[in-house]
Amino acid sequence: MSVVSFARTRPRLFWSLIAALVVALYLSSLGVYAASDDSDAGWTEVTPDADEVLVIVSLIEVRPSTSRVDVEVSVAPGASFLDSGGADLAREMTVLVSPSIARTKLVLPQGTSVTTFDTQVLLDGQAGRWPFDRFVVDPLVVTAYTGSGSDVQTHPTRVLVDGEAEGWTVGDDVLSADGQDVQEVRVEVHRSGGILVYSALLLAMMVILAALAAFVSIQTARRRRVVHTDMLGWMAAMVFAVIPMRNILPGAPPIGAWVDITVTVWVIVTLVVSLALYVYCWWRDTAGETVSGGGRQLRGGVGDPGAETGPPAERQRHRDHHGECPRHVGRREELVPQRPAGSVPAADAELPVRGEDEQHETGSDGGAEDDAAAPVGGHGEDHQQRRDPDPVV
Repeated sequence: MSVVSFARTRPRLFWSLIAALVVALYLSSLGVYAASDDSDAGWTEVTPDADEVLVIVSLIEVRPSTSRVDVEVSVAPGASFLDSGGADLAREMTVLVSPSIARTKLVLPQGTSVTTFDTQVLLDGQAGRWPFDRFVVDPLVVTAYTGSGSDVQTHPTRVLVDGEAEGWTVGDDVLSADGQDVQEVRVEVHRSGGILVYSALLLAMMVILAALAAFVSIQTARRRRVVHTDMLGWMAAMVFAVIPMRNILPGAPPIGAWVDITVTVWVIVTLVVSLALYVYCWWRDTAGETVSGGGRQLRGGVGDPGAETGPPAERQRHRDHHGECPRHVGRREELVPQRPAGSVPAADAELPVRGEDEQHETGSDGGAEDDAAAPVGGHGEDHQQRRDPDPVV
Protein backbone atom coordinates (compact mmCIF):
# COMPACT_ATOMS: atom_id res chain seq x y z
CA MET A 1 0.00 0.00 0.00
CA SER A 2 1.43 3.36 -1.02
CA VAL A 3 1.72 6.35 1.30
CA VAL A 4 -0.96 8.27 -0.60
CA SER A 5 -3.53 5.46 -0.42
CA PHE A 6 -2.80 4.95 3.28
CA ALA A 7 -3.30 8.66 3.93
CA ARG A 8 -6.67 8.49 2.18
CA THR A 9 -7.70 5.39 4.11
CA ARG A 10 -6.86 6.73 7.58
CA PRO A 11 -9.77 9.21 7.88
CA ARG A 12 -12.22 6.59 6.62
CA LEU A 13 -10.90 4.05 9.13
CA PHE A 14 -11.09 6.59 11.95
CA TRP A 15 -14.74 7.45 11.31
CA SER A 16 -15.59 3.77 10.91
CA LEU A 17 -14.18 3.08 14.36
CA ILE A 18 -16.13 6.00 15.82
CA ALA A 19 -19.37 4.70 14.28
CA ALA A 20 -18.69 1.19 15.58
CA LEU A 21 -18.03 2.56 19.06
CA VAL A 22 -21.30 4.53 19.07
CA VAL A 23 -23.27 1.47 17.96
CA ALA A 24 -21.59 -0.67 20.64
CA LEU A 25 -22.43 1.86 23.35
CA TYR A 26 -26.02 2.03 22.17
CA LEU A 27 -26.49 -1.73 22.18
CA SER A 28 -24.75 -2.04 25.57
CA SER A 29 -27.06 0.55 27.11
CA LEU A 30 -30.09 -1.29 25.77
CA GLY A 31 -28.81 -4.57 27.16
CA VAL A 32 -28.16 -3.13 30.61
CA TYR A 33 -31.58 -1.48 30.72
CA ALA A 34 -33.35 -4.65 29.57
CA ALA A 35 -31.54 -6.75 32.17
CA SER A 36 -32.40 -4.33 34.98
CA ASP A 37 -36.07 -4.14 33.91
CA ASP A 38 -36.67 -7.89 34.04
CA SER A 39 -39.75 -7.79 36.27
CA ASP A 40 -40.63 -11.47 35.79
CA ALA A 41 -37.47 -12.74 37.47
CA GLY A 42 -37.84 -14.26 40.92
CA TRP A 43 -41.59 -14.94 40.88
CA THR A 44 -42.49 -18.12 42.76
CA GLU A 45 -45.75 -19.48 44.12
CA VAL A 46 -45.77 -19.50 47.91
CA THR A 47 -48.34 -21.26 50.11
CA PRO A 48 -48.33 -20.63 53.87
CA ASP A 49 -48.29 -23.46 56.32
CA ALA A 50 -51.41 -24.22 58.30
CA ASP A 51 -50.19 -22.59 61.52
CA GLU A 52 -48.24 -19.63 60.13
CA VAL A 53 -49.09 -16.20 58.75
CA LEU A 54 -47.56 -15.15 55.44
CA VAL A 55 -47.00 -11.40 55.08
CA ILE A 56 -46.02 -10.01 51.66
CA VAL A 57 -44.47 -6.51 51.66
CA SER A 58 -44.56 -4.95 48.19
CA LEU A 59 -42.49 -1.81 47.60
CA ILE A 60 -44.44 0.73 45.54
CA GLU A 61 -42.35 3.92 45.45
CA VAL A 62 -39.10 4.97 47.06
CA ARG A 63 -38.91 8.60 48.25
CA PRO A 64 -35.24 9.45 48.77
CA SER A 65 -35.87 13.10 49.67
CA THR A 66 -37.94 12.11 52.72
CA SER A 67 -36.24 8.75 53.42
CA ARG A 68 -39.47 6.82 53.11
CA VAL A 69 -40.86 4.04 50.95
CA ASP A 70 -44.50 3.39 50.17
CA VAL A 71 -45.37 -0.27 50.72
CA GLU A 72 -48.41 -2.47 50.37
CA VAL A 73 -48.81 -5.18 53.00
CA SER A 74 -50.78 -8.31 52.10
CA VAL A 75 -51.70 -10.92 54.72
CA ALA A 76 -52.24 -14.60 53.90
CA PRO A 77 -53.03 -16.63 57.05
CA GLY A 78 -52.77 -20.40 57.16
CA ALA A 79 -55.68 -22.81 57.10
CA SER A 80 -55.89 -22.99 60.92
CA PHE A 81 -56.91 -19.30 61.07
CA LEU A 82 -59.77 -19.65 58.58
CA ASP A 83 -63.31 -20.88 58.97
CA SER A 84 -64.72 -24.02 57.42
CA GLY A 85 -65.23 -22.25 54.12
CA GLY A 86 -61.55 -21.29 53.95
CA ALA A 87 -62.26 -17.68 52.98
CA ASP A 88 -62.94 -15.74 56.19
CA LEU A 89 -61.07 -15.48 59.48
CA ALA A 90 -62.28 -17.69 62.28
CA ARG A 91 -60.91 -15.27 64.89
CA GLU A 92 -59.67 -11.71 65.07
CA MET A 93 -56.07 -11.16 63.93
CA THR A 94 -53.71 -8.18 64.21
CA VAL A 95 -50.65 -7.66 62.02
CA LEU A 96 -47.98 -5.18 63.12
CA VAL A 97 -45.32 -3.81 60.73
CA SER A 98 -42.51 -1.59 61.99
CA PRO A 99 -40.92 0.85 61.47
CA SER A 100 -44.00 2.30 59.77
CA ILE A 101 -45.37 5.80 60.22
CA ALA A 102 -48.75 6.06 58.47
CA ARG A 103 -50.46 3.07 60.09
CA THR A 104 -48.74 0.82 62.57
CA LYS A 105 -51.08 -2.14 62.61
CA LEU A 106 -53.85 -3.82 60.69
CA VAL A 107 -56.74 -5.32 62.65
CA LEU A 108 -58.70 -8.04 60.84
CA PRO A 109 -62.01 -8.70 62.65
CA GLN A 110 -63.50 -12.18 62.91
CA GLY A 111 -65.56 -13.18 59.89
CA THR A 112 -63.82 -10.80 57.45
CA SER A 113 -61.83 -11.78 54.42
CA VAL A 114 -58.12 -11.23 54.16
CA THR A 115 -57.22 -7.77 52.87
CA THR A 116 -54.26 -5.47 52.30
CA PHE A 117 -53.29 -2.08 53.64
CA ASP A 118 -50.89 0.67 52.56
CA THR A 119 -48.31 2.26 54.79
CA GLN A 120 -44.94 4.00 54.72
CA VAL A 121 -41.75 2.52 56.08
CA LEU A 122 -38.78 4.58 57.24
CA LEU A 123 -35.49 4.26 55.33
CA ASP A 124 -31.93 4.83 56.42
CA GLY A 125 -29.57 6.24 53.78
CA GLN A 126 -28.04 9.32 52.17
CA ALA A 127 -29.88 10.80 49.20
CA GLY A 128 -26.96 13.15 48.51
CA ARG A 129 -24.91 10.30 47.05
CA TRP A 130 -27.13 10.08 43.96
CA PRO A 131 -27.03 8.00 41.75
CA PHE A 132 -25.12 5.64 44.04
CA ASP A 133 -27.44 6.21 46.99
CA ARG A 134 -28.55 3.17 48.96
CA PHE A 135 -31.31 2.88 51.51
CA VAL A 136 -31.93 0.15 54.03
CA VAL A 137 -34.66 -0.88 56.43
CA ASP A 138 -32.81 -2.64 59.20
CA PRO A 139 -34.78 -4.43 60.45
CA LEU A 140 -38.30 -4.71 59.07
CA VAL A 141 -40.25 -6.42 61.86
CA VAL A 142 -43.55 -8.18 61.18
CA THR A 143 -45.67 -9.60 63.98
CA ALA A 144 -49.03 -11.40 63.80
CA TYR A 145 -51.10 -12.18 66.88
CA THR A 146 -54.64 -13.00 67.91
CA GLY A 147 -56.67 -12.04 70.95
CA SER A 148 -56.41 -8.92 73.06
CA GLY A 149 -55.29 -7.92 76.51
CA SER A 150 -53.96 -10.83 78.54
CA ASP A 151 -55.17 -13.32 75.92
CA VAL A 152 -52.72 -12.13 73.22
CA GLN A 153 -51.05 -15.00 71.41
CA THR A 154 -48.34 -14.47 68.79
CA HIS A 155 -48.04 -16.76 65.81
CA PRO A 156 -45.16 -17.73 63.52
CA THR A 157 -44.81 -15.35 60.57
CA ARG A 158 -43.00 -15.45 57.28
CA VAL A 159 -42.12 -12.25 55.37
CA LEU A 160 -41.66 -11.96 51.63
CA VAL A 161 -40.36 -8.71 50.13
CA ASP A 162 -41.50 -8.02 46.59
CA GLY A 163 -39.04 -5.83 44.65
CA GLU A 164 -41.33 -3.95 42.27
CA ALA A 165 -40.22 -0.37 42.95
CA GLU A 166 -39.70 1.35 39.58
CA GLY A 167 -36.06 2.21 38.95
CA TRP A 168 -34.77 0.40 42.04
CA THR A 169 -33.25 -2.96 42.76
CA VAL A 170 -34.52 -4.52 45.98
CA GLY A 171 -32.66 -7.05 48.06
CA ASP A 172 -33.65 -8.64 51.34
CA ASP A 173 -31.95 -10.79 53.95
CA VAL A 174 -33.86 -12.67 56.61
CA LEU A 175 -32.32 -11.98 60.01
CA SER A 176 -34.40 -14.56 61.90
CA ALA A 177 -35.32 -18.14 61.07
CA ASP A 178 -38.62 -18.97 59.44
CA GLY A 179 -41.36 -20.04 61.77
CA GLN A 180 -40.43 -17.76 64.65
CA ASP A 181 -43.13 -15.68 66.24
CA VAL A 182 -41.44 -12.40 65.23
CA GLN A 183 -39.50 -12.28 61.98
CA GLU A 184 -36.93 -9.61 61.13
CA VAL A 185 -35.86 -8.82 57.56
CA ARG A 186 -33.18 -6.44 56.32
CA VAL A 187 -34.32 -4.67 53.14
CA GLU A 188 -31.89 -2.76 50.90
CA VAL A 189 -32.71 -0.74 47.76
CA HIS A 190 -30.34 0.86 45.25
CA ARG A 191 -30.58 2.31 41.75
CA SER A 192 -31.05 -0.14 38.90
CA GLY A 193 -28.58 -0.46 36.04
CA GLY A 194 -30.89 1.22 33.53
CA ILE A 195 -31.15 4.30 35.71
CA LEU A 196 -27.36 4.47 36.02
CA VAL A 197 -26.96 4.32 32.23
CA TYR A 198 -29.58 7.00 31.68
CA SER A 199 -28.00 9.25 34.31
CA ALA A 200 -24.53 8.80 32.82
CA LEU A 201 -25.77 9.83 29.36
CA LEU A 202 -27.41 13.00 30.67
CA LEU A 203 -24.33 13.98 32.65
CA ALA A 204 -22.11 13.30 29.63
CA MET A 205 -24.26 15.61 27.47
CA MET A 206 -23.94 18.37 30.07
CA VAL A 207 -20.16 18.02 30.05
CA ILE A 208 -20.11 18.05 26.23
CA LEU A 209 -22.05 21.34 26.19
CA ALA A 210 -19.48 22.94 28.47
CA ALA A 211 -16.59 21.54 26.42
CA LEU A 212 -18.03 22.93 23.17
CA ALA A 213 -18.49 26.40 24.64
CA ALA A 214 -14.96 26.38 26.06
CA PHE A 215 -13.50 25.24 22.72
CA VAL A 216 -15.23 28.02 20.78
CA SER A 217 -14.22 30.77 23.21
CA ILE A 218 -10.60 29.60 23.46
CA GLN A 219 -10.19 29.39 19.68
CA THR A 220 -11.63 32.89 19.35
CA ALA A 221 -9.37 34.24 22.09
CA ARG A 222 -6.34 32.81 20.26
CA ARG A 223 -7.50 34.59 17.07
CA ARG A 224 -7.96 31.33 15.22
CA ARG A 225 -11.58 32.27 14.53
CA VAL A 226 -13.33 35.59 14.08
CA VAL A 227 -15.98 36.90 16.46
CA HIS A 228 -19.63 36.34 15.57
CA THR A 229 -22.06 38.01 17.94
CA ASP A 230 -24.65 35.29 17.22
CA MET A 231 -22.49 32.90 19.25
CA LEU A 232 -23.23 34.94 22.38
CA GLY A 233 -26.89 33.94 22.21
CA TRP A 234 -25.91 30.31 21.61
CA MET A 235 -23.72 30.25 24.73
CA ALA A 236 -26.35 32.00 26.86
CA ALA A 237 -28.96 29.46 25.72
CA MET A 238 -26.70 26.59 26.81
CA VAL A 239 -26.39 28.12 30.29
CA PHE A 240 -30.18 28.01 30.68
CA ALA A 241 -30.36 24.51 29.15
CA VAL A 242 -28.29 22.96 31.96
CA ILE A 243 -30.93 23.44 34.67
CA PRO A 244 -33.73 21.57 32.80
CA MET A 245 -31.31 18.76 32.02
CA ARG A 246 -30.38 18.56 35.69
CA ASN A 247 -34.03 18.51 36.76
CA ILE A 248 -34.89 15.51 34.55
CA LEU A 249 -32.25 13.33 36.14
CA PRO A 250 -34.00 10.15 37.34
CA GLY A 251 -34.87 10.16 40.99
CA ALA A 252 -34.66 13.99 41.26
CA PRO A 253 -31.45 14.26 43.32
CA PRO A 254 -31.74 16.87 46.06
CA ILE A 255 -30.15 20.28 45.61
CA GLY A 256 -26.56 20.16 46.81
CA ALA A 257 -26.02 16.48 46.06
CA TRP A 258 -22.51 15.39 45.19
CA VAL A 259 -23.44 15.31 41.49
CA ASP A 260 -24.05 19.07 41.69
CA ILE A 261 -20.66 19.70 43.27
CA THR A 262 -18.76 17.48 40.84
CA VAL A 263 -20.64 18.07 37.56
CA THR A 264 -23.50 20.58 37.49
CA VAL A 265 -21.78 23.53 39.16
CA TRP A 266 -18.62 23.17 37.09
CA VAL A 267 -20.59 22.87 33.87
CA ILE A 268 -22.37 26.14 34.64
CA VAL A 269 -19.08 27.81 35.66
CA THR A 270 -17.43 26.70 32.41
CA LEU A 271 -20.32 28.01 30.32
CA VAL A 272 -20.36 31.38 32.09
CA VAL A 273 -16.57 31.80 31.85
CA SER A 274 -16.69 30.88 28.15
CA LEU A 275 -19.43 33.44 27.60
CA ALA A 276 -17.42 36.11 29.43
CA LEU A 277 -14.30 35.27 27.42
CA TYR A 278 -16.24 35.54 24.17
CA VAL A 279 -17.59 38.95 25.22
CA TYR A 280 -14.02 40.06 25.91
CA CYS A 281 -12.95 38.89 22.44
CA TRP A 282 -15.80 40.88 20.92
CA TRP A 283 -14.75 43.98 22.86
CA ARG A 284 -11.10 43.49 21.90
CA ASP A 285 -11.69 42.97 18.19
CA THR A 286 -14.17 45.84 17.83
CA ALA A 287 -12.37 48.36 20.06
CA GLY A 288 -11.69 50.75 17.12
CA GLU A 289 -15.31 50.99 15.99
CA THR A 290 -17.89 53.62 16.91
CA VAL A 291 -21.48 54.17 15.88
CA SER A 292 -22.04 57.33 13.82
CA GLY A 293 -25.26 58.11 11.99
CA GLY A 294 -26.69 54.97 10.53
CA GLY A 295 -23.53 52.88 10.25
CA ARG A 296 -20.27 51.94 11.91
CA GLN A 297 -17.15 54.05 11.47
CA LEU A 298 -13.60 54.08 12.70
CA ARG A 299 -12.75 56.50 15.46
CA GLY A 300 -10.10 58.14 13.26
CA GLY A 301 -12.55 58.99 10.45
CA VAL A 302 -14.76 57.45 7.81
CA GLY A 303 -13.61 54.04 6.75
CA ASP A 304 -14.31 50.35 6.70
CA PRO A 305 -14.99 48.96 10.20
CA GLY A 306 -12.19 46.88 11.59
CA ALA A 307 -9.75 47.70 8.77
CA GLU A 308 -7.21 49.25 11.14
CA THR A 309 -7.74 47.12 14.25
CA GLY A 310 -5.86 44.06 15.38
CA PRO A 311 -2.26 42.98 14.73
CA PRO A 312 -0.60 43.62 11.34
CA ALA A 313 -1.24 40.10 10.05
CA GLU A 314 -4.94 40.38 10.90
CA ARG A 315 -5.20 43.83 9.26
CA GLN A 316 -3.64 42.44 6.08
CA ARG A 317 -6.09 39.53 6.06
CA HIS A 318 -8.92 42.00 6.60
CA ARG A 319 -7.81 44.13 3.64
CA ASP A 320 -7.39 41.08 1.40
CA HIS A 321 -10.83 39.78 2.31
CA HIS A 322 -12.69 43.09 2.05
CA GLY A 323 -10.91 43.97 -1.17
CA GLU A 324 -12.58 40.98 -2.83
CA CYS A 325 -15.97 41.30 -1.12
CA PRO A 326 -18.52 43.34 -3.17
CA ARG A 327 -20.55 44.02 -0.04
CA HIS A 328 -17.69 45.86 1.67
CA VAL A 329 -16.69 47.61 -1.56
CA GLY A 330 -20.24 48.92 -1.87
CA ARG A 331 -20.09 50.04 1.76
CA ARG A 332 -16.96 52.07 1.03
CA GLU A 333 -18.60 53.69 -1.99
CA GLU A 334 -21.56 54.69 0.15
CA LEU A 335 -19.29 56.28 2.75
CA VAL A 336 -17.28 58.31 0.15
CA PRO A 337 -19.05 61.64 -0.61
CA GLN A 338 -20.24 61.93 -4.23
CA ARG A 339 -19.63 65.23 -6.09
CA PRO A 340 -22.25 66.58 -8.47
CA ALA A 341 -21.81 66.08 -12.20
CA GLY A 342 -19.97 68.98 -13.87
CA SER A 343 -18.58 70.43 -10.64
CA VAL A 344 -14.89 71.12 -10.14
CA PRO A 345 -13.21 69.32 -7.25
CA ALA A 346 -11.65 71.77 -4.84
CA ALA A 347 -8.35 69.90 -4.76
CA ASP A 348 -8.10 69.77 -8.56
CA ALA A 349 -9.17 73.41 -9.00
CA GLU A 350 -6.16 74.63 -7.01
CA LEU A 351 -3.65 72.77 -9.22
CA PRO A 352 -1.78 75.18 -11.58
CA VAL A 353 -2.26 74.43 -15.27
CA ARG A 354 0.23 75.61 -17.84
CA GLY A 355 -1.09 77.56 -20.81
CA GLU A 356 -0.10 77.22 -24.45
CA ASP A 357 2.48 80.05 -24.24
CA GLU A 358 4.26 78.40 -21.33
CA GLN A 359 4.24 75.08 -23.12
CA HIS A 360 5.80 76.65 -26.26
CA GLU A 361 8.43 78.43 -24.18
CA THR A 362 9.66 75.20 -22.67
CA GLY A 363 10.72 74.05 -26.12
CA SER A 364 12.04 70.66 -26.88
CA ASP A 365 13.65 70.28 -23.47
CA GLY A 366 10.32 70.57 -21.69
CA GLY A 367 8.70 68.15 -24.04
CA ALA A 368 11.47 65.67 -23.47
CA GLU A 369 11.05 65.99 -19.75
CA ASP A 370 7.31 65.38 -20.04
CA ASP A 371 7.91 62.36 -22.24
CA ALA A 372 10.40 60.98 -19.79
CA ALA A 373 8.04 61.53 -16.85
CA ALA A 374 5.08 59.90 -18.54
CA PRO A 375 4.60 56.21 -17.66
CA VAL A 376 5.04 53.53 -20.28
CA GLY A 377 1.87 52.41 -22.01
CA GLY A 378 0.22 55.74 -22.74
CA HIS A 379 -0.78 56.53 -19.15
CA GLY A 380 0.73 60.01 -19.39
CA GLU A 381 -2.26 61.34 -21.31
CA ASP A 382 -4.65 59.80 -18.81
CA HIS A 383 -2.70 61.38 -15.96
CA GLN A 384 -2.82 64.79 -17.68
CA GLN A 385 -6.58 64.47 -18.18
CA ARG A 386 -7.08 63.82 -14.48
CA ARG A 387 -5.09 66.95 -13.61
CA ASP A 388 -7.00 69.19 -16.05
CA PRO A 389 -10.18 70.62 -14.54
CA ASP A 390 -13.47 69.41 -15.85
CA PRO A 391 -15.15 71.85 -18.23
CA VAL A 392 -17.90 73.89 -16.68
CA VAL A 393 -21.18 73.27 -18.40
